[in-house]
Amino acid sequence: MKLTRVVEGPGTAVVVADWSLPTPDGTVLTGRTSDVVTRSADGSWRYSVDAPFGVKA
Repeated sequence: MKLTRVVEGPGTAVVVADWSLPTPDGTVLTGRTSDVVTRSADGSWRYSVDAPFGVKA
């Protein structure tokens, strides 16, 4: 996974990344994800919305 864009606000961020995943038959799946993450009380980030194939605009 390679981050391509992060837009951060207070306690929430949108993360966009390109990803690839090899399959057992040798095919490589690829895509662009767009996710929403929120900051937890301990300071770590947690996924709130995971859209592994992104959203066409």
